[in-house]
Amino acid sequence: MLLKLRKFVRILIIKPSSFGDIVHALLVVDRIRTQIPDVEIDWVARDIFAGMVEASGLARKVLRFERSPGGFLRVCREMRKEIYDVTLDMQGLARSGIMTFFSRSKMKIGRYDAREGSKFFYRVKVPIPPGPPPYHAVEILRQFQRPLGLYDLDPEALSFPNSPKLPEGPPPGSILLFPESRRAEKEWQGFADLAQSLAKRFPDRTIGWLGTGKEPLAEKGDFPETVVDYRGKVPLASLPSVMREAAVVVANDSGPMHLAAAMDRHVIAVFGPTDPKLYGPYPFDKPENVSIRGEQGDLKNVSVEAVEEAVLRLVL
Repeated sequence: MLLKLRKFVRILIIKPSSFGDIVHALLVVDRIRTQIPDVEIDWVARDIFAGMVEASGLARKVLRFERSPGGFLRVCREMRKEIYDVTLDMQGLARSGIMTFFSRSKMKIGRYDAREGSKFFYRVKVPIPPGPPPYHAVEILRQFQRPLGLYDLDPEALSFPNSPKLPEGPPPGSILLFPESRRAEKEWQGFADLAQSLAKRFPDRTIGWLGTGKEPLAEKGDFPETVVDYRGKVPLASLPSVMREAAVVVANDSGPMHLAAAMDRHVIAVFGPTDPKLYGPYPFDKPENVSIRGEQGDLKNVSVEAVEEAVLRLVL
């Protein structure tokens, strides 16, 4: 079923989490905006990710969903204050399906691969991506353009015009390291040795260590002064402004990796148990998007030398 959208349209996006998934959705919402001149977009996002959606400049309003007692009901009440032409459930889980049910819109569209019963709350499901599986997450979300009667446009780089700059953040030309991931089994243990080696290779560049960890960086190694600990000092909303001026980003399978790729930055993604064909930096055919996976899906088989060589190719 194709919708015939008028010039002015109001759309509600339901995509509460996670970091990387929201980045993927932003890529698609940006393409929707380019095809509907006067669209107004509201977005339901987890409170911890709301700042990044606001920094994108793509949403008129972000409805903050708090995972706390009463948080779900509060965001549903806030949704029902507005009337929308379309609700797009890009999450496809029980909670987002119920949110879709409570939204006041004429058309409710959800994922073809919706789970936990959420598909029963949609009037329309997006089509399966063209070509054989497996499908990258962006390929699945791209299909939301089609039931809107829009072209399936290729994503373009996100600019995040509202991302606040940090006066004391990593300087331009820094090499940014993101050693953390949502799951411990996806965290490569070679970042400390990589930081040591890169500091010797690039004595005039800052090697920025970013994330949320709180243990002293000294526990990971005796680093030179050019290896700087920025953990906890870069709010999520400011991360795009930091990445914008970086020379290269090195990360595990994680949200920062997807953000770097979405911003058209040089990115090196280290993979182990997860498949870069499904979760790697998108799109795959860009030479600036490098995925390194350990043999047999084991991160222990990823050498510091292999990652450093990739850095050298992109920076020099």
